[in-house]
Amino acid sequence: MNSQRYKLTDHITYFSLRIISFLISNIPRQISLKIGSYFGVFVKIFIKKRKDVALKNIKQSFPNLNPNEHLKILNDTYKHFGKILFEFLSMPYFNKRKLNKIISFDKESLKILSDHQSGIILTAHFGNWELIQPIFNVNDLNLVLIAQVQRNKGANKFFTWARKQTKANIIFKKESISKMFKVLKENYLGLAIDQYAGKSGVPVTFFGKQTSSPIGPSLFHLKAKVPMFVGFCILKSNNKYEISFKKLIIENLAQDIKESSILINQKFNYLLENEIKKYPEQFFWFHRKWR
Repeated sequence: MNSQRYKLTDHITYFSLRIISFLISNIPRQISLKIGSYFGVFVKIFIKKRKDVALKNIKQSFPNLNPNEHLKILNDTYKHFGKILFEFLSMPYFNKRKLNKIISFDKESLKILSDHQSGIILTAHFGNWELIQPIFNVNDLNLVLIAQVQRNKGANKFFTWARKQTKANIIFKKESISKMFKVLKENYLGLAIDQYAGKSGVPVTFFGKQTSSPIGPSLFHLKAKVPMFVGFCILKSNNKYEISFKKLIIENLAQDIKESSILINQKFNYLLENEIKKYPEQFFWFHRKWR
């Protein structure tokens, strides 16, 4: 991105985030996560944007729970993403030793991924998806992320800088499809595909209600003939992460590409739903998943 296109406010945003990132990285991690949790509570109380969306999504997903249980999931969600935000701000200063200390990579998953060396990594805005890239790099797995451009140019520059400090390779969604296919020849291509895709997506069921899921990843799989893997980075009660992946296998795929895409996306959503039921507070409920 050309710096000449930035406004003064973009520069202020970028350098402010750099300073905050540096300061947070120098706080002991357990204290940082605690502050992040309190920050999440602060956001819930004073910044009400998307709170109603999140609570509505939680109620739709867990209709058998009572109102107090719905509110508990909402409160815990704010606390979780406060922690994740502070973790992300510290991430540019994580080294290999730090990453191995706080993240446990399932050995079987690591072996499967090491054996293949390329494919499609499907994940979601769940747990701490930002740490998947760094732990792949630590284990000599080449992962290229497909990222969304942030509307705020200063924030987007910071996000890009933060990810690249952990040697992340990034392709933005607006870049060419041919570039993404080229990446798949010798790299893993990582995508978070839990957001509502609208008319351009394929219909799937999520928590018993119909929604739309992105068709792109399944098209990559069908046309590039590369394997797909589903995995998540989950924050455990000891404030350490566990990351695991499984190969996404769909038997008897239809000849029709759209029908095949529906089957693939439905399987992913089924796996994601099962994980969310275990850790409901770690899903980003603030997206409008159903329209």
